[in-house]
Amino acid sequence: MTGAPELTWSVSFTGWPDEESGVNFEIESIPFTVRSWRELAGARAECEESGEPIEAYLYDGEHSYFDYVRVEVLGQVGSTVRFAIDLAECEVDRVKVEPEGDTWVDIDRLRVVVDTEFEGIAVHTPEHRLSDFIDTTGLVFDASDHTYRPGGD
Repeated sequence: MTGAPELTWSVSFTGWPDEESGVNFEIESIPFTVRSWRELAGARAECEESGEPIEAYLYDGEHSYFDYVRVEVLGQVGSTVRFAIDLAECEVDRVKVEPEGDTWVDIDRLRVVVDTEFEGIAVHTPEHRLSDFIDTTGLVFDASDHTYRPGGD
């Protein structure tokens, strides 16, 4: 971390593996370098140490962090983005995916492909304009939570 303003990305998906379980994933601080939020396709990032720079974890009642993370944007249609995410070297070897039952899944090495909706870009450094970092065409500023959201051209 340099102390200079940076633009990083985050991906969340819930209910893995069947969209109904209590296992949720967060992948944060992804250092994609793109010119526009509409041009994520082809972007990729990887790290081999937790938080350096990507922070990835699962939450199933407790947080469990991954050391290895690889994220690639396979495609984008409008605000829907398809990601391929590889995760490995987690603090736990398996997770319980059926809260009421006893179904466990090994997560030694995990690859998921997930479609998620681009929800916006949060600005944490108000002294800098988002347009200093990325094309904001098609984004509208929501002052209530300092977030640029899709919605206008």
